[in-house]
Amino acid sequence: MSKEVEVIRLELKSLCQEFMDTLNKMKDQNIISEEEYNEYSSKKIEFLED
Repeated sequence: MSKEVEVIRLELKSLCQEFMDTLNKMKDQNIISEEEYNEYSSKKIEFLED
């Protein structure tokens, strides 16, 4: 794997973690429902598994 690809993968991983942190905050503040949280978080997992 090239250095550029590795850098992009690390950046994507960081962005995904930030996304999950935001989702958790939104769920904790009742901005999104548990169902929405589960739907969005499952999409994040599918993305990371690719």
